Amino acid sequence: MRACIFPGSFDPPTVGHLDIITRLSRISGSVLVAVGINISKSPLFTTDERVALLRTATAHLPNVSVTRFNGLLVDFARANNVTVICKGVRTSEDTAGELRQAHLNRMLDPEIETVLLPVAPQYMHVSSTAVREISGFGGDVASLLPASIVQTITARLAALRQG
Repeated sequence: MRACIFPGSFDPPTVGHLDIITRLSRISGSVLVAVGINISKSPLFTTDERVALLRTATAHLPNVSVTRFNGLLVDFARANNVTVICKGVRTSEDTAGELRQAHLNRMLDPEIETVLLPVAPQYMHVSSTAVREISGFGGDVASLLPASIVQTITARLAALRQG
């Protein structure tokens, strides 16, 4: 695979996200991590913060770049001359949702393929939602976050809890 896009909201980035990005970096010449702006969500971290966190977490991967996007993913892929979208899946529910989205994307642009990559088993329970919920009750989420950004994220989550 020459190049692929790994899109998501990454609010915040987790070890599961980093697992998929790292594995994609081994099988693709270049990985574009695309932080989406989803108008139906109220993120804890701004888009720029999430881009910065992902850049820090992936700094050791020379063929990975991180950017933001808004609008249709297929339009973003086309604008970046990328024809493969990669999505990580943890559960059958994730897979079903991603398959629906893949079919819609293929309808919008038949030249763009979607590849689903299962997360490593040790990360199946990890999600950004779990990080936010556990942290919201004061729980320790360090093991769910990439080591290089644990301190930044946990400090921000603690400040949100107090404020």
